Amino acid sequence: FAGDGIVLLTNGGNTIQNVFIGTNADGTAARANASTGLFINAVSNNLIGGILPSTRNVIAASGFSGIAIGGSAAMNNRVEGNFIGTDVTGTVALGNFASGVALFNGTMNNTIGGTAVGAGNIISGNKFDGVGMDGGSGGNLVQGNFIGTDITGTVSLANGQDGVSISGGASSNTIGGTTAEARNVISGNGLHGVEISDNDAMTNLVQGNFIGTDVTGTLALGNVDAAVAITDAPGNTIGGSDSGAGNLISGNQGDGIFIAGATASSNLAQGNLIGTKANGIDALGNAGDGIDFSSSNPASDNVIGGTLSGEGNLIAFNGDRGVFVSGGTGNAITMNSIFSNVGLGIDIGDAGVTPNDSGDGDAGPNNLQNFPVLTSAAFAGGQTTIMGSLNSAPNTTCRLEFFANAFMDPSGNGEGQTFLGTQDVTTDGSGTFSLFVPATVL
Repeated sequence: FAGDGIVLLTNGGNTIQNVFIGTNADGTAARANASTGLFINAVSNNLIGGILPSTRNVIAASGFSGIAIGGSAAMNNRVEGNFIGTDVTGTVALGNFASGVALFNGTMNNTIGGTAVGAGNIISGNKFDGVGMDGGSGGNLVQGNFIGTDITGTVSLANGQDGVSISGGASSNTIGGTTAEARNVISGNGLHGVEISDNDAMTNLVQGNFIGTDVTGTLALGNVDAAVAITDAPGNTIGGSDSGAGNLISGNQGDGIFIAGATASSNLAQGNLIGTKANGIDALGNAGDGIDFSSSNPASDNVIGGTLSGEGNLIAFNGDRGVFVSGGTGNAITMNSIFSNVGLGIDIGDAGVTPNDSGDGDAGPNNLQNFPVLTSAAFAGGQTTIMGSLNSAPNTTCRLEFFANAFMDPSGNGEGQTFLGTQDVTTDGSGTFSLFVPATVL
């Protein structure tokens, strides 16, 4: 057709079910609309699809997006159980030319998928993003979908760019949730699994998803670049400390999480499994770093882990470093379990182990923070006592964290597998503190 397939323009409360939009009558071949397959233009409370196979729409091969929802009056629309970018079998790509689903121009509180059985959509095979949000869209939910895979969740059926793209001031959206029913599988896509960009794209939640694996969380279906990329976007949360909030971020061809940009601050990565299978034990590493802070476009003042139980990430088996701080300052890395990565557990700068310097006056990523030097760890009478020293800036309070490791790192500066405890210390006027850490601290 010359324009859109279906346009909802005036009255809300419509239901559209069991329609093939952009295909032949069998749903097996393209019969493209020139523009959007289904355009919801500033109307609310529409249901597109449903939880039963008999209510499913096939929305494919459009000249623009498969479904576009736009305008501040476009609220409380539900897109459920559809095949968006595939044929009727959910196994063959008949991609829409732009995004599978596009939310823009201030649209609020719409749900793409859902937690009911059958509510999730297959959003795969599209030329650009699976789901794209911009133009100040907020409060939207993306839950229970397969984004970049076929109907089985075990075979890649890539969207050409990101699985989910959040930009242009899109804020306070939720991708996933804390229950298994809310989980999206976001895998196999041509760029990132989830990308959040733009300094007005903030307070978005990415929780409970499988990003880079199949639906079982045991096999790699990697996104081509990073699983999660945050560029110039502040105040977003990847995971969380609540039960079920952590994402499985594994099997990707790039980094697990990549953070870049001068305005990319106050982002949190907490409670995630980065480089393992869903059991948190077996290896399924990302090819790059577990977490990478950009050197060319540095980001500062973000938090990887936290100071409370459940906030730390498990970062293991990745193809390079566990956490690589190649740019930026004030990025806190705390209470994470980091082990069995090919490179260092935490690498500050790009030269392997950075030697300590007297007074810690050098500049660079995270100000090239000196590390403590341990001289002994003695076990007697049921207690372990650790001795050593820290040299840093004079009269400065530092938080030291202690870990046990099953194996020594070949560099002699091991990773930190099992968290034991912390001690806050304050250096003297020369920048030195002599450590005495009794078992009561550990």
